[in-house]
Amino acid sequence: MAIVSTFRSWAGLVWLCRPNGSGLDSLIGILNIPEEDVRRAVLDLLFELFRLPIPPATDNFSAALLAAGPGRFLDAWRLSDGFVVAEAMSIIPPRSHTRPDLVEVYLALILKAFIQNGLLQTLVEVITTSDGDVSVRATLLLGELLYMGNTLLPREISQETHCLPSLVEQAAGDQDRTRRQRACLAISRLQRLHSLHRRRPKPNSLYLDALLTRSLTSAHHHAHHHAHRHHHHQQHQQRHQQHQQHQHQQQHHHHHQQLMSGQQGSLGRPWAHHHHHYSSYTTSPGLALGAHHHGQAVKALLPPKVSGQ
Repeated sequence: MAIVSTFRSWAGLVWLCRPNGSGLDSLIGILNIPEEDVRRAVLDLLFELFRLPIPPATDNFSAALLAAGPGRFLDAWRLSDGFVVAEAMSIIPPRSHTRPDLVEVYLALILKAFIQNGLLQTLVEVITTSDGDVSVRATLLLGELLYMGNTLLPREISQETHCLPSLVEQAAGDQDRTRRQRACLAISRLQRLHSLHRRRPKPNSLYLDALLTRSLTSAHHHAHHHAHRHHHHQQHQQRHQQHQQHQHQQQHHHHHQQLMSGQQGSLGRPWAHHHHHYSSYTTSPGLALGAHHHGQAVKALLPPKVSGQ
């Protein structure tokens, strides 16, 4: 308990993870002692340190996986406790992806420190040299740490978590039959644990399952309605743009026809425009007096031939 408390303070974490004389080397080295009770105590400490449930003392991997693996039923999910709220907070991922989780940052830090000091290779050694519940616990801890490393650590650091080649080498080797059998069994158990992590979390409560199903149905209906409205809006915009383009083309064609007809009329009657202007100016009753007083101006508008007459 004192070691866990030391790890959960920043000062103790920095002191234990210092490069020279690191306390991690001493803690991991204890697992190499071939004593079942000592190994069991250190494994329980590591489960608690990484915030993982401690499996029961059993040599049945299925029972240990059911009690401490992913998808297990927690006491906080009971009707008298948090019920569906606590279960939903456990299985539904958070919506905020912009703010870092300080707990995950802390777990990533200590996991990186333990990996660099050879914890995963030591767990492989414990798995292949232990019997009963110790081997089961070491296998379950190894699988959880591998999943945690792939989830929390960056890719360039998570590549250091590949301890499976040594386990496969022991499973395919011919040095010791017992170690080979334990290695093969550990590989199959790790694959089983990995398949459980890849599954979509399924609620244990029927009430929470109904709530999630209704929420997913409503979200799907809302997304379908939004997509339909967006498609209808795009079609309306396209029709509006096509109508505007058609009107613009008609106006351009009409304007072009007016210009062509005006040019043809000007070529056929060179002075038609001036004559029309003169006629409208002189024949209007309101402007007759103005035309009389401004005869010189009107004559200036006429062609030389008309002026000569």
